[in-house]
Amino acid sequence: MMLYPRRNAATTVADSLRDLSELHTVYVLDGAWLVVGPTGIFVITEELDDLARGCERARGLATQVRLELSNELAWVPFVDAVCASTKPVTTGEHTSSVIPANLIEVTVGSGPQTVDAETLAHLRLLRYRLLD
Repeated sequence: MMLYPRRNAATTVADSLRDLSELHTVYVLDGAWLVVGPTGIFVITEELDDLARGCERARGLATQVRLELSNELAWVPFVDAVCASTKPVTTGEHTSSVIPANLIEVTVGSGPQTVDAETLAHLRLLRYRLLD
């Protein structure tokens, strides 16, 4: 099965992240993004030319972020590792979730609230650089 991004999708992963609602805070990591919102915490990388490398990078950064957050919080929510692609996405075995870039808003922005308001408030004070 192949998933194809729509042609009118945002041109980059960063553009898709900028389109998220104000309920989400997007931080810039080294070559990736950290999204904090009521539906969870997500580390998102972009597949440039190597899907496997993008997935592995997302998984590694998600683990690193979770360890860093454990120094800040008594309870650390799960950190989802996601690799976003602007190319057709094939299903298969990957070390992180793989989604079309134009589905970032649906993937990150929908679903039940998994992070409580107090934890969200604390997470919004992180010392990462914000996405412009």
